[in-house]
Amino acid sequence: MRFQFLTVASISVFVALSFTQSSTPSLEDVLADSKNLTSFNELLTTDFSGLIANISNQQQSQQYVTLLAPSDSAFDRLGSSSIFADNSTEAIEAYLNYHIIPGDHQSSTVNQSFGFYPTRLDDTTYTNVSSGQRIGFVKQGDGELIIVSGGGTRSSAERTDIYFRGGVMHVIDSPLLPPQPLIQAAVPFNLTGFLGAAYQNQSLAQFITQARDVTLFVPNNIAFEKVGSTVTSIDEQSLSGLVNYHIIVGQGGPFYTSSFSNGTVFTSLQGQNITVRQASNSNFVNSARVLQTDLLIANGVMHVIDNVLNPNGTGAVPDPAVGSQAPAMTGTSLADTPFTDIIPSLTSTLSITSTTSSTGTGVTGTSSTRRASSTRSSSTGQSTQTGTAPRTGRDGAIMGGVIAVWVLL
Repeated sequence: MRFQFLTVASISVFVALSFTQSSTPSLEDVLADSKNLTSFNELLTTDFSGLIANISNQQQSQQYVTLLAPSDSAFDRLGSSSIFADNSTEAIEAYLNYHIIPGDHQSSTVNQSFGFYPTRLDDTTYTNVSSGQRIGFVKQGDGELIIVSGGGTRSSAERTDIYFRGGVMHVIDSPLLPPQPLIQAAVPFNLTGFLGAAYQNQSLAQFITQARDVTLFVPNNIAFEKVGSTVTSIDEQSLSGLVNYHIIVGQGGPFYTSSFSNGTVFTSLQGQNITVRQASNSNFVNSARVLQTDLLIANGVMHVIDNVLNPNGTGAVPDPAVGSQAPAMTGTSLADTPFTDIIPSLTSTLSITSTTSSTGTGVTGTSSTRRASSTRSSSTGQSTQTGTAPRTGRDGAIMGGVIAVWVLL
């Protein structure tokens, strides 16, 4: 009798689950019934029906996905984006894949500290991050779901937890921006001193831009100005070593702040260790304060810091009570940001000679670029804590050493 009861109960559960799955609408129906997803629906059903079928089939394998659907107003903001103007099916599909996250990420599973998740954007034309380019999720104190993409761009979820067979969908109010290569990503955040220092050695610059799964601790321009006399007087090999000390390649990265803990130690590309410390709700790298965190780039992530790290002072510790940390190396301050004369030519050509690598030691060879003299950067304001870049910008990635640029207006 007991056996019979268990059998009936099991059948009841199976019937209930089957009814729930069959009663959940298809993705096609959800898109068609959503009045503010007309553009997204038309794009998918007209040109990418195979992508819809692939998403819908996830139910059969129970490998659900989370779909971030740009609203009609978000699509309007794309304007005459080259993604669509060039009519490149490959580029558009890559862009759409950046809106698909493997796994069932309902709003209730997102907490108030950032989490970074791989998307389906794994085409090496546009990204060089293992397991797929990342996207950030965080829930605000008022419960608002925020999605962070390239350049610190933030999108808000207008509607959440719209279920379909194969996953869950959130409607977002602005388009996601796939992370940019370092050249484009560094300029809006006043990081041209670091970028210019790297490009004093073309081989080093190529390595940084094309290496896989990089984590960069990038001093802002003010940091370079503080020790300007020192960094401009050292030889090319020492300068390359200094830049390498701010870089981590591989080792299980990229490393987002969600993976930081007090005392975390990384081995830099230069070979010396870098230590992360946490105090007073702030992150520090050696003695440098992290000003802006988790800025996604095409081949990893960068964190902006307020000091140039000193590879000869790996034991430096911060003073959390002080807002701006003292320089980690001696030197006389310069009025202008060093190494920035090269920046206009970089941002105008947006191209790099092909030399790809994913692992290895830092490049310290003789520079093929003459060291640029100091010039004032376009902005000298100090970066603030975890800000955001404008919601428009250039996005692209590297393939065969050439940056393919997506322009989102």
